[in-house]
This record gives sequence, C-alpha cells and structure tokens, in this order.
Amino acid sequence: MTLSNHSLIATNNARQLAILDSRDGKVSWVGDLMSPKELSSTKPRVVRFLPPFVNNTESNNVEINVVGNNGYIYKFSLDENRSVLELPKIISTNSKISYSIDLPDGIGFISGNRLIYSR
Repeated sequence: MTLSNHSLIATNNARQLAILDSRDGKVSWVGDLMSPKELSSTKPRVVRFLPPFVNNTESNNVEINVVGNNGYIYKFSLDENRSVLELPKIISTNSKISYSIDLPDGIGFISGNRLIYSR
C-alpha cells in the first residue's frame, strides 16, 4: 500500500490496483495488473507485487507504477480528463527485483546486489 495525497493505493490477490479515498474509504478506481493475454487466460499466474509508487512526470502529470516479480512494471497514467487510464502500459524488466526505494530525482530498484535507477 502507498498513501499519496488523500488516496490510498493498494494491490490485491486478484491482481488489481485500487485507489481508495483515505478520508471515507470509498473506492474511486480499480485497474487490472494483467496483460490482455493474461486477462483472456483461464488461470493467470500468481504474481507478488512491490508497493505501488507514484511519479510526477516532466509534463506535470502523474503515473502510478507497480513492479511484479513476473518481470513487468505496470504503469498507469492520467488521461486528458485527469482520470486514471484503465489499461496499464506494461514494461518488461528484471524479474529479480525485490525492493524499490524513492530517490530525490527518481526511483531505485534493488535486484540482488545491484541498484537499478529509473526516472
């Protein structure tokens, strides 16, 4: 779980990302942490997720990112109406990422004994 402004961002066992209002507990948005191929599968693979993290982009936009132990980062962005997009951009990465840390100008991932940096 991650707290960002008045939003609690959490993953669940159904491979979903949910945004809840921290003041009243109401769910404001739910997105799938699966590729279209996995959504059509009858038995998707079990994936462990790191806590979601929120990035502010150079264009003053917001992205919500979730790293899975399946080797993918699920990136949700805001659309032109400032609503979160339903389908994530899925980025292939190292499947051995075990931790993420906030750095002053980006995010760091720890994989084994290596630090991988991303803006």
